[in-house]
Amino acid sequence: MRISTIIASCTLLTISLFTPGCGSAEVAQAPKALKDTAMTNAKIFNAFDYSDLRATSYLPFVPAQAALIVWPKDSVVSAEARQPIGFSSVDEKLLVRYSDYLELRERGNGSLIWGREVHFGVDCQALPNGVLTRNFAGYYQTVTYDSKLIEGVFLPFLGERTHLNWVIADSAETRYAYASASVPVHGPTGTPIEAAGVYARYRPEDERLLWFFERPGQSRGARLTSDGATVCLGTYNFIDIFPANADSSTKFNSLPVTNLHGVSINHEDKIIAVDDFEDKMRMRCLDLAGKEIWSVFLKTQGELAQPPVSAPGARTWIAVGNTIYHYVEANLIWEYTIPTAGKIFLTACSDNSLLVVCGSLFTRLSEHGEAIVNRVFDGKFTCRPLVDNQGRVFLGGTQGILCLR
Repeated sequence: MRISTIIASCTLLTISLFTPGCGSAEVAQAPKALKDTAMTNAKIFNAFDYSDLRATSYLPFVPAQAALIVWPKDSVVSAEARQPIGFSSVDEKLLVRYSDYLELRERGNGSLIWGREVHFGVDCQALPNGVLTRNFAGYYQTVTYDSKLIEGVFLPFLGERTHLNWVIADSAETRYAYASASVPVHGPTGTPIEAAGVYARYRPEDERLLWFFERPGQSRGARLTSDGATVCLGTYNFIDIFPANADSSTKFNSLPVTNLHGVSINHEDKIIAVDDFEDKMRMRCLDLAGKEIWSVFLKTQGELAQPPVSAPGARTWIAVGNTIYHYVEANLIWEYTIPTAGKIFLTACSDNSLLVVCGSLFTRLSEHGEAIVNRVFDGKFTCRPLVDNQGRVFLGGTQGILCLR
């Protein structure tokens, strides 16, 4: 399938209409949708954005060696002291995402081009023609880089209690995956709604739902292979692997797991999954048929900071608690303990170095696990670092936004 649009990480709601956990569903009439003017016929765009559909947290650039502040000499802080939750970069512009606000800045000097309020909790995605987000009425729209609005499309079953993992749209259909939150009491009967991971195929032209798959359980994310042909849907107790064009007649692999902590797809299109096994945390590499290629037990147990990070050459980084492990296939290359408490955010670079922020500490680790840069700032970092094609590193947190080089 020719993929013409990729949109990742927005926040939206589900209405459970079909049998949970089944591999098929009846085709149903979906709510009326607008013609898609914003998503169709756009080019794939994620080279400058680590929110790719495989969750690799990899950027194909090399950071500059120094850690000097380029801008500002004092931190750029939003007027209302908002905390960044993510960066995207396009041309010479830096998109800063907050929980309820967007800023577009010049990457070179940090000057503000425009700012705009968005629906609270909605993540956004940078596209070649602008920034895709969802408006207050529940419709997707694109804010162009000169701050104009392009009307978007309404997708069925999404709203306030869902998190949209990604959308792919071409001229024939729209495919999307999302996580629905649990609801303790729903409707007059008081029936609870269980959390779930969901994948759907929808045809806007005649407003038809082509296929709907729901796996009950806390979602651990939906990943897509590099060719867009295979979906990996992770939930608390299952990994489901199926074709992106699956329908009610498709047979696919459903692998039971115990407490899936995270899942991603590496650059070789292999699944990297972290779960519990025999009271230990285990990281496994699976092929797209669900067959195990290798597995390792991690030395420590604790919160998984983010899905396993990967780079070309079967490289994997994973942060558990305050320790980072680097593997090439099943071989442990190095481990590094962060000397501070806090949530760890990782970004892998093309020279196999790793950008790390934790609390107020920024660290760059070499390919061999040595600290090239180790610097403490005021405040607390709240999102992953971003590196651009000029080697500039962007950091964001309670202290504002920093550009280092």
